[in-house]
Amino acid sequence: MGETIMVHGFDGEAPWSRRKVIWWVAVPVMALLIIIATWWAVDHIEETLAADARADLVNAGILPAGSTTADAEAAVDHGLLRSFSVEAETAAPATETDVDSEPTSVTDTAATTEQLDADIDRLQSEFDGLAVEIRENVVFESGSAVLSATAAATLDEVVVVLQTHTDPVVDIAGHTDNTGDPEANRALPQSRAEAVVAHLVDAGIDTDRVRARGAGDSEPIASNDTAEGRAENRRVALTAPAEF
Repeated sequence: MGETIMVHGFDGEAPWSRRKVIWWVAVPVMALLIIIATWWAVDHIEETLAADARADLVNAGILPAGSTTADAEAAVDHGLLRSFSVEAETAAPATETDVDSEPTSVTDTAATTEQLDADIDRLQSEFDGLAVEIRENVVFESGSAVLSATAAATLDEVVVVLQTHTDPVVDIAGHTDNTGDPEANRALPQSRAEAVVAHLVDAGIDTDRVRARGAGDSEPIASNDTAEGRAENRRVALTAPAEF
C-alpha cells in the first residue's frame, strides 16, 4: 500500500543529478584554490620584503652581516626598518669629501692664521726687495696716470710675486707731489693706483686681492723743492696688510 514520492527540481531533474553535484563540488574547490593562491602570494611578498629589509638593515649596520630574514622580520616588527628608512630619507648621502674631512678645530684655525701671517711677511719682504725698482720705475708724468712701458715691466715682476703668494691681499697707494691744484692732487693718486690695479688684474691677479688707494701728497719720500724729488713722489707703493 506504500507510495514512493519523488521530488524534482525546477528543471525536472533529480536533486542529486550530475550537474548539481559538479556545481556543489566545484565552488568549494575554486574557493579553496583562491585562498591557497592568496596565501602563497602574501607569504611570497612577506619573504621578499623580509629579504630586502635584512639587506637594508645589514648595510645600515643595524643588523650584523650573518643575520637571517627572521632577524629582519623581528626588526621590522620592532619598527627598526621604519626608523632606518626615515633616517635614510632625511640624511644627505656621504661623499668622499665628507668622509675624509674633519671638523675644524681651534688649533687648526690658529695654524691657518699663523700660515697666513707668515705668507704676508714673506710677501712684504718681496715687496721690500722690489721697493727701489718700483719707486724708480713705476712713476708718472706730472698730472698723468698713464703707466710707462718701464713701469709695466716692473709690475710684471710684481705679478710673478703675487702668483707665488696667492693668499695675502695687496694695498696699492698712489702718491703725488705738491704741485698743482690740491683737489686734483687728491684725485690723481687714486687714478694712478687704479692704473696699477688694472695692470695686475689684466695679468690674472684676482680683483678681491688688490685695492687702490689715493694717498695724495701727504706722504712724500723726497723733497718737493726739486724736480727730482717731485718725480720720486709721483709714485705708487705696494704693501701686504693683514686685511683691507
